[in-house]
Amino acid sequence: MNALQGLRAAGYTVALFNAGQVRIKPQCPDEWLPRLMAAKPEIISSLLRERSQVLTTVEPVAELYGLAIIPDDRRFIQSCLRGKGNGERTALLSEYRQKWEAAFSAEPLLHCKENAGRFAANTWLREAL
Repeated sequence: MNALQGLRAAGYTVALFNAGQVRIKPQCPDEWLPRLMAAKPEIISSLLRERSQVLTTVEPVAELYGLAIIPDDRRFIQSCLRGKGNGERTALLSEYRQKWEAAFSAEPLLHCKENAGRFAANTWLREAL
């Protein structure tokens, strides 16, 4: 069992957030910190591997790196990007990311941040097309 699986088996939620930050909820005991820091590269690698499996058909994946994309988002984005050229897809995904991050940052409640980002970005994409 790797570190990510161990955390999940213990009832923790683990997510990759922005540039290499790992979010673990609920907060782990302080005495775990040294082991978690040592396992951080492995945890990030596992999370990125999971994320790439979810996003395999959305191009380019780099534009969405770090966003908490769920399967419904993936399907919605794919349907919106269908038939678009690479340049247009890249531009749309770049703007999608900006809308997501702006709404995420503006939301004061931690537990509402991801939904605020998702709602703003998906609404913008739907209206832009």
